[in-house]
Amino acid sequence: MMSGTCCEALQAGAATTAPLGNRRYVEQKRIGWEMAVRIEKIVATVLDEAHKRQVEKVMDTLREGPEGLYKRPPY
Repeated sequence: MMSGTCCEALQAGAATTAPLGNRRYVEQKRIGWEMAVRIEKIVATVLDEAHKRQVEKVMDTLREGPEGLYKRPPY
């Protein structure tokens, strides 16, 4: 039979793996932040490209004069 309670066994096991668990947590947190930064860069690039295209369409419409405003929908 085992001596002690199951809670004591869990606490003893947790005490020996806590530093490793903490390192894993810190590493996962770092990886998560790196992924978030990459995703943010991608979103910023996509939004910037969409904005450039939108500005280009508006400028083309304005170059056509007032007739261009009534020929097609602005979007």
